[in-house]
Amino acid sequence: MSAYLVFTRDKTRDQGELDIYAREAQTTLIGHAVEVLALYGSHEDLEGVTTEGIVILEFSMYGCGESMVREPALSQGA
Repeated sequence: MSAYLVFTRDKTRDQGELDIYAREAQTTLIGHAVEVLALYGSHEDLEGVTTEGIVILEFSMYGCGESMVREPALSQGA
């Protein structure tokens, strides 16, 4: 069964730090069977807080996504 990770960006406080995080976070995709379904494109917030952007990743199995979010480069920027 497929698994999905959905990342939301509510508010950017430091664009320079976000740029660094974005570069490092991309490296966490290496070695994982992942498909990027959405990457900060157009979106509509139907309820809840307004978001600046979203990323949606699809993994073929739950364990694949779980191991990716444990990558230090990704978890340090969260």
